[in-house]
Amino acid sequence: MLDNLEENRYPFVSLFEFIFDGYWSQLQGVHFTFSWIFFILVAIIVFRNKKLPIEFRFSSLYFFFTLYTNPAFDIASLKIGEVFGVLAILVALVSGKVDFLKESKTSPIFNSLILVFVICVFHNFFVSLIYPEINEAPGALITRISVTAKIAVLAGNILIIGQFLTPPNLDFLVKGLVSVGVFALLIYLWQGLVLLSGTLPYGTYIDAGFVGVPSFGSVSIERGHFGKFMAPLFPFFLYTLLKYRWKLPFVLLCFVTLINISASSQVFFVVFCVLALIKFRSRISGAKAILGLTFMFALVCALLINYWEVFNGIVDKIYSIAINGDESSGGGRSIGLFIEYLSTFPLGIGYSGSSLRTAPGLGEINSGLFAFISQLSLLSIVILVIYFNVVRRTLRRAGVSKANLLLNKCLTISIVLSILIFYSDILWFVPTMWLSFEMIWAANKMKYGIFKLENA
Repeated sequence: MLDNLEENRYPFVSLFEFIFDGYWSQLQGVHFTFSWIFFILVAIIVFRNKKLPIEFRFSSLYFFFTLYTNPAFDIASLKIGEVFGVLAILVALVSGKVDFLKESKTSPIFNSLILVFVICVFHNFFVSLIYPEINEAPGALITRISVTAKIAVLAGNILIIGQFLTPPNLDFLVKGLVSVGVFALLIYLWQGLVLLSGTLPYGTYIDAGFVGVPSFGSVSIERGHFGKFMAPLFPFFLYTLLKYRWKLPFVLLCFVTLINISASSQVFFVVFCVLALIKFRSRISGAKAILGLTFMFALVCALLINYWEVFNGIVDKIYSIAINGDESSGGGRSIGLFIEYLSTFPLGIGYSGSSLRTAPGLGEINSGLFAFISQLSLLSIVILVIYFNVVRRTLRRAGVSKANLLLNKCLTISIVLSILIFYSDILWFVPTMWLSFEMIWAANKMKYGIFKLENA
């Protein structure tokens, strides 16, 4: 059945088309219908929890559904999570319970993101005057403005979470993130079952080695995005494993990550595993721990042996594009393309994230660091200094705190992993990645001395 497998992407571009063109009732797309039902149930549970501040409830949904990037969750060019992010800020402004100016004094993460937002706004305005051709495509200017505004939305929600992150709220937030992540992993497996039944589900992709092994987009726009957006959740899965003994979610995460043939996400997972083993090496003792590691090692070996052509294809793809600079089959990660961008637009094309990564007359650029520099030119150095300063301060903050030791150890893995994510892919402002930064600062504030000491 899989000998002549073809990709099957999405025939719809928004929630409107998904519903009114009847895709919601087709077996190929029913996993998105399940996802919407799940979203509604989660939203009901969140908003019925009166113990949570209303602003916190809206922001929680913003972070919970970061994974939901598929067109089926697109409402007026905003993903469903982003809709709640905007609403969270509006509710906070109306309620007056969040003093953004006062709270900003205790959140270097918020301050840094706002500073980057201001820099991007002014730089976009400047390069639009110098290179008017970068906004000639229909809707390009509006897209650039909205993408930049998302940084401010992220900053606002970071501050809201930070203000209301008491111990019960922290538990609720972490459990919610992992629960929504588990559902996305189950949707991935559901797509596999649909394929085995003889139907090609929307969001089916061919592996990087092109030998016929399928992978799926789950609730994300495609398999690569799904793996990359799952990466910032790895430390939260680890925390629930060690804190609440949630074993099945962690095993499910490992299994789906290994079979989802996406080069970047699997590199992220390997680095995460190495960092976790280093951080928690003192816990690797006893029969259960050794048995668990042996099982994971055997699973990895089995996958490598059975699908060596796939992984060999990934290695060849990385080598030909990133090292040899072969752009004949696309890729957008070569040094040659990067130099072409710098010579054509030395002042940068303006911040545009992954939405407008292609400049007029040039190929698509997909390398995280290359895209960052090509968009912001010399200002990229300023922002990188801000970023690494935040990384340094946050790691130091986690290191000196005597409370929340387990949480700090897990989240510092996310901080270190963010460097690799920042470098390799255009995922500089994934909300869940920055949430780890803020949680370290908020959970270790002196006024939250009631946080229990955790044995890490």
